Amino acid sequence: MASLPGRVALSEKFLWALAIHELGHAAVAFATGAGKLWGVSIESKASASVERQILGAAVMEAGEVENHGKQFYLDNIAVFRRAN
Repeated sequence: MASLPGRVALSEKFLWALAIHELGHAAVAFATGAGKLWGVSIESKASASVERQILGAAVMEAGEVENHGKQFYLDNIAVFRRAN
């Protein structure tokens, strides 16, 4: 455990923004029907020394692999588009 990077608590302001961001993914998935939502999660702490890390997620059912139409892909682009 001593060799792992330390973790620091995230501010309330950052946690609020992170929650809104992840809920945005979930709302678009619901509105477009792009996937069944299993849950939304956010981390309350982050690694102190890692530059890039996953701090939140909207978890959706993958569904069956098949040849989807254009609208399926457009909906998924909308769900997973990175906010700037």
